[in-house]
Amino acid sequence: RQQMSKLARAVGTKHGAAEMAVKVADMASSDETPLLLSMLDNLAPLGDKGVPPQNFIDACFAIQEKKKEGDTKDARFLIPVLSAMSRGDVVAKLPEFVDADDSIFMAALVKMGERLGRQALLFREEPDPENPTLKGLTGCEQLVYLHKLDFQAAGLPQKRYLDAIRLCLDKED
Repeated sequence: RQQMSKLARAVGTKHGAAEMAVKVADMASSDETPLLLSMLDNLAPLGDKGVPPQNFIDACFAIQEKKKEGDTKDARFLIPVLSAMSRGDVVAKLPEFVDADDSIFMAALVKMGERLGRQALLFREEPDPENPTLKGLTGCEQLVYLHKLDFQAAGLPQKRYLDAIRLCLDKED
């Protein structure tokens, strides 16, 4: 595990991060999920300026779909790419993160707001609604979209939904 970052960077640079992520996911059993998550986390910053490219985001979606158990998708497979996902995609996946454990939900909130710098406390308006370009969610946007979330339609228990809002409000940054 100590050399995972070096191995992931070398393999991802030589053979393509998205392709390697899918191949490793195909070979990994459920017992090896922590290793796969570590690999994804280390492969994610191989894009331009440390932002995961769209093909890597698509690979993470594919891995999440392949690794689902029954109807339940594991939201952890998307955390490495949340800051690079379009705001619409992040909002669509929000119920999956709310339904996950508190630690997974909090990790997702942190990753959603990564790379936003000065805008971290603002609600950003989409410059061109026809052609959305905003990535991730600021802290303010997280609260707004959590409040807009129809928890009953998403199949979330009200207590879990309210706990997610409380966690978001209690977040220190």
